[in-house]
Amino acid sequence: MSFLSALYLIGTAAVISPIVIHMIRRAPRDNFKFSTLRFLTSSPETVSKRSRIQHWLLLLLRALAILLIALAFARPYFTSEDKNAGEGKKAIVMFLVDRSASMNRKDVSEKLIKKLNERLDLIKETDLLEMKIYERISHGKFGIKDWLEWPANERKERAKRYFEQFKESDWAESNLSVSLIQAADAMDRSLDVYGGSSADIEVFTDSQAGEGLDELRSFSWPQRVNVIVHKIDASTENASVSLVNINAENQQVKVKVENPDQSKQLSLWLELKTGDIVASAEAMVLDPGTVRFHVFDLKALPKGTDKFTVQLSGDKEPYDNRIFCIIPKVEKKNILWLGQEKDGKGADFYFNVLCESREDLEVSFDEKELKNPQLKPELLVVNRALNEDELQPIQNYMNGGGTVLFMVNNPAQTGSLELLTGEKLSIKEVNAPDYYLLSGMRFDHWLFQPFSESKFKDFSTVFFWKVRELQLQENSSLSVLASLNEDIPAVLSKTVGKGELVLMTSGWGKEDSQLALNSKFIPFVNALVTASGRYKQNKLQYISGDPKVGLLTANKDAWKGQLPGFYDYVSNGETGKFALNLSPSESKMKLLENVDYEKAGIPFVKESVLKEHQLKRYEQETVAVGSEVKNKNIWRYLLLAAVVVLLIESVVAHTTHKKMEQAV
Repeated sequence: MSFLSALYLIGTAAVISPIVIHMIRRAPRDNFKFSTLRFLTSSPETVSKRSRIQHWLLLLLRALAILLIALAFARPYFTSEDKNAGEGKKAIVMFLVDRSASMNRKDVSEKLIKKLNERLDLIKETDLLEMKIYERISHGKFGIKDWLEWPANERKERAKRYFEQFKESDWAESNLSVSLIQAADAMDRSLDVYGGSSADIEVFTDSQAGEGLDELRSFSWPQRVNVIVHKIDASTENASVSLVNINAENQQVKVKVENPDQSKQLSLWLELKTGDIVASAEAMVLDPGTVRFHVFDLKALPKGTDKFTVQLSGDKEPYDNRIFCIIPKVEKKNILWLGQEKDGKGADFYFNVLCESREDLEVSFDEKELKNPQLKPELLVVNRALNEDELQPIQNYMNGGGTVLFMVNNPAQTGSLELLTGEKLSIKEVNAPDYYLLSGMRFDHWLFQPFSESKFKDFSTVFFWKVRELQLQENSSLSVLASLNEDIPAVLSKTVGKGELVLMTSGWGKEDSQLALNSKFIPFVNALVTASGRYKQNKLQYISGDPKVGLLTANKDAWKGQLPGFYDYVSNGETGKFALNLSPSESKMKLLENVDYEKAGIPFVKESVLKEHQLKRYEQETVAVGSEVKNKNIWRYLLLAAVVVLLIESVVAHTTHKKMEQAV
């Protein structure tokens, strides 16, 4: 006999309670005083016999009732005595193998193949096995159907041939969260197709955290799918270099050198190179957990150089010590402004001053340019009401990928706005009692992305004292990107074709705010004037594993991550080149621990119980479940018997009590 809930058997210990009750000899509680006895001295009650059990039948009935109730809650069932009943039990297993860039560390590939072979040796011929690799996304190497189609005596040898492909890793960033979600769904479906009560996902990884497991927190993990993590040991003495930005106007490149917490103090050497020529170099000493930014002057490169590399040396792991860069060409960004003011206090004045201070920006106030069919400014600013002839060119400009900034400054613009947005709107002037502050910024939008870091998010020093409040429809397609006090929309946007319409209900001129005099103004305008460029041309810098790289290079397997370097491409009849680098997340040496998996809600099998878990794969679980179904009413019979026993006990107790009263 076995039990589904054996812990309830602890309740049988309660059988001692009726024995204790029967053994206790209590003195009478009620005292009756008689006047004639008040002169007598009281003496303790004398018992002729020691405390003993007087009603054996009652004791046995009560003890039996407790035992029956405890057994019923323990849910007993009978198992088959057939010793061969469990031989057909099979394990369903997936090998999920990390092939991201960090697996290129020294000796990791050899350790990985060794661990895979060790785990493969534990797989039986009757088991079902499949294997996936993961980087940016997961990809199957062979499935359960392939495994079953192979001859049973050849399965392990064929799997080992796939292991040999892992001697060199790929170069994409890892996304363990998404890969685990896909693997869990696949294993859950396999259990439905092939039967079984549980399946295992065995993850082979260096445990490099990358982007972490945040996406798993919103996923409902199937409880019959377990996760076993096999950590492949790798060195953490690893500094890395990554690109921050290239300033083509100032001829400078800014890079970040990082030494992680898990490393040790390192003496590093940083070089700016073109080919084998070292144009500039910098020595630095970094303690664990420190970051150093360094700016190289690109004027040190030979004249005419259009690409270069930055090389780091001094640590043990070279896989992330080199970045490839292409110098972007400096091109004028043209801005067309409709609605120039003449008093020198408006938004156009400050915008024009900013453009004149930069070689790459040029603003035009010639409204005739709007009729030019070749109109392709970097930004179109509207600061007045529009006439009917101007609406169509502006719509065409946005549909082609252009960005329009519409500065709402008076109710007369209502008609123009309604035609551009396709919505019914109303505008009213609002003056702040003192001043308004900007809040609720959408930092995920390109306009506010320059301020996404915590040290730039503070807008409490930017005061607004005049605003035009827009009354929106209930189901408006306009998105609010930022608000002022009292939930007044300050910045709104709407996607139009490939481009975007951005509305500002308060400007940066003197009459509206002090934004133009604040340090936030320059990055804000820079985000505006570079917005349309997102749609116009291919980027020069890509991360290995980016799907766009596959389109440019016609490489269907580019998602796996190509080797970092310089690449030529042909796109839409145009030729060009781009630089490919590692994702900075692949240089993070923080390791995922057991607690990280547990917090993500994964049924995680710890190393300490792995052997026990391995044995449970082949226990006669199927037989036990079948016996439980066959004998599912045993607990009911036990409860019914307990009720009958309690009824008999009640009758016997009543009879015994009555006899005692008659005897008295």
